[in-house]
Amino acid sequence: MKFVPQICAGVLAAALMTSAAHAAVTRYDITATASGTLNGVAFTDQSLDLVLMGDPATLTQQNPFPGFIFEEINPLVSVEAEIAGVGNATLNVATRLGMADAGSVENTLFLAPADGLSFDLVDMVIPSDFATFSFQGPLAPVDAVPFLADFGNFQNVKTSLGLLTFTDASNAALSISAPAPEPATWAMFLTGFTGMGILLRRRQSQGHRHVA
Repeated sequence: MKFVPQICAGVLAAALMTSAAHAAVTRYDITATASGTLNGVAFTDQSLDLVLMGDPATLTQQNPFPGFIFEEINPLVSVEAEIAGVGNATLNVATRLGMADAGSVENTLFLAPADGLSFDLVDMVIPSDFATFSFQGPLAPVDAVPFLADFGNFQNVKTSLGLLTFTDASNAALSISAPAPEPATWAMFLTGFTGMGILLRRRQSQGHRHVA
């Protein structure tokens, strides 16, 4: 088993590279009180948490004209709608998350289909500018400007639990959690360190036999 050290070292190196590639995956939460239907079943004034997972390393920025900045993560890794008393529905469509800054202290955050051709699913104006806002996070919950959160185009979106539609939403807010490695990254680390542990125990056992 002379190749065991090389195998363990390779697995550990793969874990480190995987960690570097995925450590920036960040959680974005759009929360609100929402009404609508999921798979034909209506719900009213339920707590909603749109859990968006995205990698800020894929962020792109455009300046289409002076005084206007456009940033987006496209595509997001996943989007899940957690609706209290109803269920957790994972969106089956590719999406993007972005921010449009027109040079004021109130800027529009949007969740939209990744194709860039369809209407935004969610638009919400938040009181933050690019001098202080970062998709890297973290960001404590920031309330949307009252009456300037629009879920109106979130209609018949395909999810793991059926078609999801929002007919009304209020008290919208945005928060960003600190980046965390994905589960696959932790699995690679555990595999690598387990292999190294086996190797060390084997060497110790061989050392005891030589001494005897």
